[in-house]
Amino acid sequence: MDNLTEEQMSQIRREALNIHAGDDIEAAKLSLKLDFAPLIRSYSRDLYTYNYRDKKFLNLEADELVGVDSTNAIDYAEEWQQAIFNHTPQESGMLGWGLYTAMDPLSTRRYGDSDFALVRVKIPGRTRILDLRGISLKDDSSFNEHYFRISSTSREMLRRICGDNALHTSGTLTIDGVTYFSVAKSSLTENETCNQIFADVLKELNITAIQYQYGGILARNCDAGMQEDSVEELRYTYGGTGTAFVMVTNKTSDENIDLFTSGSELSGQSFNQKEAQDFNDLVGLLESEYSDSPASRFHDAYGTKDEFLEALKLIKNESDVTLNDQFDSTSFIRKHHFGCGKEYEEEDKPQYNPENSIRIAIEELLDSNLLDGSVLTAICN
Repeated sequence: MDNLTEEQMSQIRREALNIHAGDDIEAAKLSLKLDFAPLIRSYSRDLYTYNYRDKKFLNLEADELVGVDSTNAIDYAEEWQQAIFNHTPQESGMLGWGLYTAMDPLSTRRYGDSDFALVRVKIPGRTRILDLRGISLKDDSSFNEHYFRISSTSREMLRRICGDNALHTSGTLTIDGVTYFSVAKSSLTENETCNQIFADVLKELNITAIQYQYGGILARNCDAGMQEDSVEELRYTYGGTGTAFVMVTNKTSDENIDLFTSGSELSGQSFNQKEAQDFNDLVGLLESEYSDSPASRFHDAYGTKDEFLEALKLIKNESDVTLNDQFDSTSFIRKHHFGCGKEYEEEDKPQYNPENSIRIAIEELLDSNLLDGSVLTAICN
C-alpha cells in the first residue's frame, strides 16, 4: 500500500466505483464505504461503557430490583441499538436515535432519574469501531466530531438518489486527493432511501459501534506516567479524555449486557475515610474543569453531589471491572477516561487509516477481475 501514489489511489477508487455504473444505489454504498473505512479501528482490550435511564424505559417499577443478567436490559439494548437504523425524520441526538453509552460511568448520570437503572455494555476487543474523533485534523476546525465525513463523490451520488436538497454539508477537507464534507447523521438519513443506504453500509462494514468525543477531564489530569507529547496530543486533538459510543451491531447477550439498579441494594454501603477523601478529591477535580460557575456546571454534568455519590457506590461494587477494595480517584480516571492510562495512551488516540479504503476498493476490483495491471504491480512491490 505504501508504494501507491495519490494518482494510483484515485484510480483505484474510480475503477471500483465504475463497476457499479448504472446502479446508483450500489455505487453510493461503495462510495460511503470508501469514505468511512479510514476511520475504522479496533482496541486490543474489552471496553466497558455505561448508559443511565429511568427504570420505566426498561419496563421496571421504581422500587423494583433485578439481577445483573436481567433480560430487561437485553431487551432495552436490542430495541435502542436498532434505533440507529430506523428511518426517523427530524430525529434528535448527536448521532440520531440509538443506544448511547459513555466510558465514564458518571458522566451521564443526569439521564437517570432518582430511580435509575445503569446499563453496562461491553464492547469486545478486536471488534470494528467507526471512530469519528479522527474526522477533524489539526489544521481544520470546521469539521464537527459528531458528524460524518463524506466525499464530494458520495454527496453527488446521494443527492442524485435522494434529491438535490438532501445532505446539508459544512466544512471541506482534502486528503489523498479526495475532497470531504462534514454532514450530520440527521441530514444524511432524512430521506428514506438514503437512510437504507447508510444502514446497509454500517452493517456490511460490520461496525460494532460509532465512537465520538464526549466530555471528559482535561488531559492535564491524566496519568502522571504518560509521555508529555501524548498528553499534549490528547489536549490538542480533542480537548479532553471522555469518549462515548452509539451501538450499531454489538451482540446483546448476558456476556455483554449487565444491569445495575438504584434502591435497597445500596443501603448500608458507604465509603471509608480514605474513599471519602478520594471522592471529595474527584469532585474537586471535576469542578475545576469548569472555569465559570463550577458548582452549577458540575450539576449540569453529574447531577447533585448526593446523586453523584450514589452512582459512585453503585459502580464501586462492579468487582470485575472497577475498583475492588476502595475507591481511588486516580485509578478511576485511568480506567474510565480514554487515553489517560499509560498502558493504552497510544492505542486510544484517534486514528486515520487510508489503506482501509484502498483495500475495500481493491477487493471490489479483484472480485470483478478488473484490477489494472500497473496498480497491481505497485501493490505487490
